[in-house]
Amino acid sequence: MSSRNRLSLSGLAAASLTLSVAELLGATARSVPSPTLSVGAQVIRLIPGRAARAGIEAAGTADKPLLILAIVVVWLAIGAAAGRQYGRSPRGGVALLTGVATIATLSAINEPNASALAVVF
Repeated sequence: MSSRNRLSLSGLAAASLTLSVAELLGATARSVPSPTLSVGAQVIRLIPGRAARAGIEAAGTADKPLLILAIVVVWLAIGAAAGRQYGRSPRGGVALLTGVATIATLSAINEPNASALAVVF
């Protein structure tokens, strides 16, 4: 296996682990919302109404599961890209993953019943 593939797999593993831990915290602590659902809610809020309705109509009853799947796939792809970037520039790889984690954290903080302190820690 090439070093590029190993780096991608390392980034994928890191992204999987961080998402798993965050989802576990979201499932067990009331004051920590699910990052995947929080990002999904933000996406729905930010998409213009007409585009959101078109997406819902196209997907039917599978609209939310498809959105969640898309968020997870994008997170894992960014993790793989961050791993590859880490091979070129460790700071760049860490910055990429940190940036995405920051977006998820900010989305979670905006959720009702979320405790900012609990989300950050």
